[in-house]
Amino acid sequence: MEGWRFLKNSAVLKITVLSLSLLNLTPNAISVALADITQSFPDTSPSTIAMILTLPSLFVIFFSSISGKLSTVISKKLLVLVGLVLFTVGGVAPAVMFSNSLIFILL
Repeated sequence: MEGWRFLKNSAVLKITVLSLSLLNLTPNAISVALADITQSFPDTSPSTIAMILTLPSLFVIFFSSISGKLSTVISKKLLVLVGLVLFTVGGVAPAVMFSNSLIFILL
């Protein structure tokens, strides 16, 4: 826990906790765009497009169940940083690179 001492009662800790809690609001941001996504992929069933909302939640459930074991092998700080990087890349990559592929958006 020595690496976390600088976070105790600091602005960095407050920003970190706020950033992590804002991740829970991501489905709300996505749900606003579902109508536009449906128009962009008219041949795709609405249930497939709705998977854009449900798949991230399923991954959260899966990785929440193994994060306890991972935290005994990997430091918690590194685990959080890797998770945030993967979350950011997964959220930005479809918009930047392959926005014309629903499969890539789902992945």
